[in-house]
Amino acid sequence: MANSSSKKPRCSRCRPSANSSLLAAAILLLANPFTLLSQAQTSSVPLTVSGPAFARTATRLYVLGGQYATINYGQFFSLDLANSWNSTTPLWTQLNDGPQQTIFPAVFSADQKTMVTFHSGNSAFAYHYSVVTGQWTRATVQAQYGDYQGIGAVTDPNTGLVYLAGGYTSADRNSMNVYNFVTDTIVCALDFSVVHIGRLSNNTFSGEIFIFDTVSQTWRQGLTGPPRLYTACTIAGTQLLVWGGVDSTNTAAPAAVLIYDLNNNAWITQYTPPASYVAARASETISSSPNATSTSSPSNDGSSSSNAGATAGGVVAGVAVLCAGVLFFVFRRRQQQHKAIPLDTASDHMGSEGSGWATPPPAVLHH
Repeated sequence: MANSSSKKPRCSRCRPSANSSLLAAAILLLANPFTLLSQAQTSSVPLTVSGPAFARTATRLYVLGGQYATINYGQFFSLDLANSWNSTTPLWTQLNDGPQQTIFPAVFSADQKTMVTFHSGNSAFAYHYSVVTGQWTRATVQAQYGDYQGIGAVTDPNTGLVYLAGGYTSADRNSMNVYNFVTDTIVCALDFSVVHIGRLSNNTFSGEIFIFDTVSQTWRQGLTGPPRLYTACTIAGTQLLVWGGVDSTNTAAPAAVLIYDLNNNAWITQYTPPASYVAARASETISSSPNATSTSSPSNDGSSSSNAGATAGGVVAGVAVLCAGVLFFVFRRRQQQHKAIPLDTASDHMGSEGSGWATPPPAVLHH
C-alpha cells in the first residue's frame, strides 16, 4: 500500500484565486453590464411588470424593465409583430438584460438599429442598445434633472432627432427636449408645440378607450375593456396591443396581451399581422440578435436594408388611440423635407367594403 505521505501536494497555481474569480466576473460584466446587476430571468416569457419602457421598430415591439412587487427589473424582450399569435401565447424573444428601472422612456433611432433609454437608473442617465450586436452600452449624455420619471419619447424619421415632452432640463417639466443620436447630446427646444392628452382623475382610472382620427380631427369611443395603468402598448395596423401594467386594484395585470380591433370596435384574442409588416420582415437582412432565445420560430430581427418602415413605430393610418394614460404629438412649425421611406400601409386598413383610411399626415411622429 502506498504511503499517503507520498502524494504530491497540489500546485497552488492550479487553485483558482480570489483575483482570478474577480477577473472572470469583470469580463462577464464588460460583456453585458447588466448581467450581474439584474434579477435573473430564466423564462422566455417576461414577468408581468408595470411601467416598462417600450419602443417600436417596423416589425417588433421592444419592452424593457418595469416594476413588480416594488422591485425594478432589467428584463428585456421583443414581441413579434410580423407573425400571428394568440393573446395568451404571444411570440416573445428574450434579449440581454438592460437597465433596472420603471416609468422611463425608450425610443429607436430612425434607422431602427439603436434604441436609447432615458432616466435609466442610478448607473447612468441614458443607455444604448444595438440591434446588430445585441449589447448595451452606456451613453455619455447627461441631464440636470435626469432622475425625473419620463413621460415618453418620439423620433422624427426625417431628421433622426428624438423629442421628449416634459424633458430633463427644467425643474418644472415645462419644456421640450431634443436628443441627437449622432452627437449623443440633449438640449431644450423652443420652436415646438406639445399636446398632452389624458391624465388620472382623483387617482382613479378606467378601461375606457377613446380613438382620435387625425385625418377628420374627430373622437369616437370604443368598447370598454379591463382597466390598465403603466402599460406597454402600440398599434399594429388596426389593432391596439396592450401588455403589462397594473389593474384597478394595483395588482399586476395578467400575462396575456390585450388586443383591440379598431375597425370592429371589439376585443379579440388573435393577433393578425398587417401585410406591410409581413413584407418588411421578408426584407430584413440583419439576423436575430446574439444571445437571444425565442418562443417563436427563428426569424430575422433588425432594420430593413432599404430603411422601409422607418416611420412604422407609431404611424397608424391616421388613427391615434389613448394608451397608458398619456399620449402626445409633436408638431414642427417648419416643414421638413421627407427623407424616410414609410411602409406602404394602405392595404393594412381596408375594411370589408374595400374602403380604408387615408395615409396619415407626415406631422404625426412615431414612438
